Amino acid sequence: MPNAFRTAAGMTGLGLLLLVMGAATLGPFLAPYDPQAFHPAARLQGPSAAHWLGTDQFGRDLLS
Repeated sequence: MPNAFRTAAGMTGLGLLLLVMGAATLGPFLAPYDPQAFHPAARLQGPSAAHWLGTDQFGRDLLS
């Protein structure tokens, strides 16, 4: 097993594993809104600092 990380495939696998673990850890901080919550006042907004990808017809954050 120690030799597995010395190969290109082993390093690629380790890199992908760290990337997935980092995304899972930082996910709640990047998309803090509830994906099922309705916010009628925020309907169809474009991208902004609060909603990076904007909102849909129900006011839901598209990134979440």
